[in-house]
Amino acid sequence: MHDFSVIINSVKFTKKHPYTLVFIGTCSHSNDREFTLRYTGSELFNESSVAIPTDILEQLREALREDFGHGIFDIKEARKQLKAKHAYYFDYTYTK
Repeated sequence: MHDFSVIINSVKFTKKHPYTLVFIGTCSHSNDREFTLRYTGSELFNESSVAIPTDILEQLREALREDFGHGIFDIKEARKQLKAKHAYYFDYTYTK
């Protein structure tokens, strides 16, 4: 079993899409490349070339749901929450 860390550096939001937060960050095994994740409250999409295992995305989606809830999102509250907690750690079992 391995540790998999996800560090979220920033959150973006547009009034055009009040039900969506966009997270920018890095994760273990990404060689310092940034990822972009789109979170809708019920789904989490990896919109980058950084490979994040499906089970890690599922665990992260659940953690984000606990921390950020569902939209309509308030960007001030989202940034406040991100300041309080920006790092997530998961156990990961690598299988071929």
